[in-house]
Amino acid sequence: MLGKTFFFAALLVSVAVLANSQMGKFTGAEDHSISLQDAAQLTHRFQRANPDGVKAHFFGRQAIEKILAQDGVVGIRIYNGADETGRQHLVLVGTNGDGEDQFKGELAQFGGICPPFCDEESALLSASQVQVAAK
Repeated sequence: MLGKTFFFAALLVSVAVLANSQMGKFTGAEDHSISLQDAAQLTHRFQRANPDGVKAHFFGRQAIEKILAQDGVVGIRIYNGADETGRQHLVLVGTNGDGEDQFKGELAQFGGICPPFCDEESALLSASQVQVAAK
């Protein structure tokens, strides 16, 4: 009886260790889908809380493709940053399947900041922010 109990306990520990080793793994196929309604709620809430803040950042395809083309990179992590004036910027870095930043490779920053570079017709820019951005 003790042998069976030990066997099953060891089996459970092995399964737990295996499950934990899979946690935090990325494949690049993660589903990050969101509806337009949910996305608009998120962006509008942020814009109301930060009326004078940066609303969005633009990064060109080539910058993103350079990061994703690196060996072992399955996705991009985006860091918040600030310049010497305190204005928000984003820093993009490739991330491997273990969630490790590939900071010795390609990085991207200095995306086009909204405002002033905004799509005033975007559903993600709240109506009150469209007026502010247009000024």
